[in-house]
Amino acid sequence: MTTDQDRDRNWQDRRERHARFVAASPMMTIRIVRPIGPYKVGETPTVTAAVGNDYVARRYAEKT
Repeated sequence: MTTDQDRDRNWQDRRERHARFVAASPMMTIRIVRPIGPYKVGETPTVTAAVGNDYVARRYAEKT
């Protein structure tokens, strides 16, 4: 059985791991094919891979 303290520590660990993952994720350039957020069609912003993968996943979800 886990105590509240254990659970809090687990969450802290996960937040720290996630922060490290985001900081370490490589940059990728994505081509905008439809306006999204601050970007206009045709722009090629460089974003972190985490953001880029999210964008790609969303684009794929829109298509299927």
